Amino acid sequence: MTVVIKLDKLPMKRGSVLIVGILVFGGLIIIGSGILTARFIFNKNSATNPRISTGDAPKNVSLKESAKEEASDEKESTASESDQSSPSSIAYTQPDNLYTITLPAGWIVNSTTAINNYSTTKFTGDEGNISVTFGGGKDPIGGCSEASSIVLADRTISGCFLLQKDGSKLLTRGYTKTKSGLEITIEAYMNSPNAKNSPTVLGSIKTIDVN
Repeated sequence: MTVVIKLDKLPMKRGSVLIVGILVFGGLIIIGSGILTARFIFNKNSATNPRISTGDAPKNVSLKESAKEEASDEKESTASESDQSSPSSIAYTQPDNLYTITLPAGWIVNSTTAINNYSTTKFTGDEGNISVTFGGGKDPIGGCSEASSIVLADRTISGCFLLQKDGSKLLTRGYTKTKSGLEITIEAYMNSPNAKNSPTVLGSIKTIDVN
């Protein structure tokens, strides 16, 4: 009886091993087919959408950013050139802080001359010139044919205009004093044509602030 039982069980073990082998082999075939199918689908998608695989999108973004940077640089360069081509006005303060004046673009502090008891500083531009003198004893640069009021930054003073034969105009006898009582004389020369140049010269005189 014992021999018969062992012989009966032996065919069952061999059958089980065969079945397991078949299942494992079949599973490997299914997995392999799945991998091949996935690769085929991925390659197909890559072919239909090359931007994903070739990296075109980052390159396009880089080109756009580069174009923006170049445009920004051009704007900054243009703004810089515009600033250089449009010089600003100049503020001048007398060394002893007796007065200040704002000069138009292009004007310069031409010279300072000390004579006897007074000192004169001349400011010059294309439109004419302005002279500011402090101290006593300054004679006026011309006569007086038209009395007028001269507007400064903090006050209005009297003055005289004298029209020249060539169309230029003089401002003379503009007198005032500092807070300490020092005499200030303001004179100007407006180049011809007077109607064009006078507004600039008188506009600069309006900025004179006597301390």
